[in-house]
Amino acid sequence: MFYLICLILALSHPGICMVRPSTVLVMDRAKPIEDATTHTKDIIDHVTSVKEMRRHIDDGVNDFVNLVQKVKEKDGDNETESKDNDVSMRCMACVMLIKYEVWKSKNITDMNTVSKITRLVESGCVYFKVETPRVCRGGLHVFGREVVEVLTKVHLSAEDICAITLPYFCSNFHHLTHSARSWSVKIPPKIEVRPSQERQEYNRMQDTIKILHISDVHIDIEYSVEGNAECDEPVCCRVTKQKGYSIINPLRTGGKVGLVRGQAASHNRQDVTRAMKWGDYRNCDLPIWTFENLLQQLSKQPVDYIIFTGDIPAHDLWAQTRDKQLDLIFKVTSLLLKYFPETRIFPAVGNHDSFPSNNFPPKEVKVEPEFEVGWLYDGLVKAWSNWLPEDALQTVRSGGYYTTLVQPGFRIVSLNTNFCYTDNWWIWLDSKDPAGMLTWFVRVLTSAEENGELVHVIGHVPPGREPDCLRTWSENYYRIIERFHDVISAQFFGHTHYDEVQVFYNRATRKPISVSYSVPSVTPYSGMKPAYRFYDIEGFHPHTDWSVVNHQTYVLDLLEANKTNEPLWKLEYDACASYNATRLNADLWDSLLGDWLQYLANDSIAMPESLLTYGKYYVKEPPSKLYSKEMSKVAKCRERECIKNIVCDVGKNMKFSGCS
Repeated sequence: MFYLICLILALSHPGICMVRPSTVLVMDRAKPIEDATTHTKDIIDHVTSVKEMRRHIDDGVNDFVNLVQKVKEKDGDNETESKDNDVSMRCMACVMLIKYEVWKSKNITDMNTVSKITRLVESGCVYFKVETPRVCRGGLHVFGREVVEVLTKVHLSAEDICAITLPYFCSNFHHLTHSARSWSVKIPPKIEVRPSQERQEYNRMQDTIKILHISDVHIDIEYSVEGNAECDEPVCCRVTKQKGYSIINPLRTGGKVGLVRGQAASHNRQDVTRAMKWGDYRNCDLPIWTFENLLQQLSKQPVDYIIFTGDIPAHDLWAQTRDKQLDLIFKVTSLLLKYFPETRIFPAVGNHDSFPSNNFPPKEVKVEPEFEVGWLYDGLVKAWSNWLPEDALQTVRSGGYYTTLVQPGFRIVSLNTNFCYTDNWWIWLDSKDPAGMLTWFVRVLTSAEENGELVHVIGHVPPGREPDCLRTWSENYYRIIERFHDVISAQFFGHTHYDEVQVFYNRATRKPISVSYSVPSVTPYSGMKPAYRFYDIEGFHPHTDWSVVNHQTYVLDLLEANKTNEPLWKLEYDACASYNATRLNADLWDSLLGDWLQYLANDSIAMPESLLTYGKYYVKEPPSKLYSKEMSKVAKCRERECIKNIVCDVGKNMKFSGCS
């Protein structure tokens, strides 16, 4: 969705979307025209129409000037003024052009106009070489109608849309427009816990269980060892489909297919850029045979249950369909059943699991049949019925979330956090408790509290993760955690592809009350070692609190795997050993965070060893010397501002000095 709005804006203001972490579009009008295509006149006409329309949005300029003045009054003058001015200019362009595009969309009267707009954007995408022609065509085909539909109905201001679409440039808009999107879920007062529900202290080493957490596999069914790993599309390691082409699967060919890079020296450019057999650190998703190899190895280890927090399909958003999404979901389900036939699995739905990607219209938003998501929920019911009872599947059918009892006294709640995801544009139309899920969540927790149950919460997008999760939604989630922290004993998410911890606080007492863990991704996309995690959980004894006491993270070195043709998933680190702790809990992470914040506030003290450790494991970094500067800088965090961003994202619902 971000790409599409950028394409629309870029036609009349190239550069508006040129910088965003992990999302870089390159547009350069200064290059000489290589050929006079038939698209040129349409593009020039469109740019001219934009200039003419600006007469109708003078009020937008005035509004923006007033807004910038408010921002200056809020922030004051500082040494980053020039940087802030650049951000303001980008926001000004965004506000002006969004006002134009919304006006234009709301005045569309026939589908011929929609088709013309789509063709113009596609032409601009191809002409300015934003992406390859097939990505431009596919992206507009997949997302074009949805964008027009949302822009036609949206009631958000241009400032709101820019704050969501370009959060890195327009972050101050969140503060200025937040009140317009405020809403609150009703939360009942705390009830007294019956004496029989009181939990006692116990020996950490007794009666722990082992749970496996897998997330963000992003399997590319078209991955090929004959593919190019250095391509000019968002996803590489593929072969352009031609007559007679078939997908290569090393598991079915005895591992003899294709070149395994590292086995022999080569000066051939084609060999250097060819995709590695078991996965590639360049812009490539995961081969399905590597995922099956992972399950093969994991099936030999004892595990009590598995949590799988979504994002099964690859990042080829422009080439996806409903059938392809469902087919891949069923393939992964079949593999999980093959290797873990007796193990309970608790899944959550990811933003990439739908079609188009991020498409999760809440039930209160009326949409055309082509945008409905019931087909996905029905598919999830079919897949998840292997592990979930019928009462849990009822809410999967209506909203992609559920709760189920693991055993007496302990239940899991799986949230569809795509209802807070800012790239799910349908929540722009009605952001108030989408699908009523948080209201349902409160009811589940209230019932759990009354029945003396403890709860694990799982989901895909981590609440509070900005700019991914809507701020008001996150604020309501914080309130729920504060109220029910005695009931919620652990939280698990994915989505970011990073190894992250989030600490939640009682804001009245500033006491740490809960911890959320975001597991790193199985896909190497982009530039990271594939990873998964085991948690040690207090469980299955009378006085358990079902809390996380330790975890171990495992990674796959793709260079080694492709050199030896033998993937070995090795222990990267043990959390308690790495942080010199006897057990993990909110108090430990709060203490570490305090040390990290003190370091940020004082240039004269050395970086704490614990922060070095956290930064070391935050990104599953491959050997950077083997890759380009562009890739290595994504995987490294050495500057103080970068470290600050990572540290300040740990404390979720508290304002810390130096983190504003």
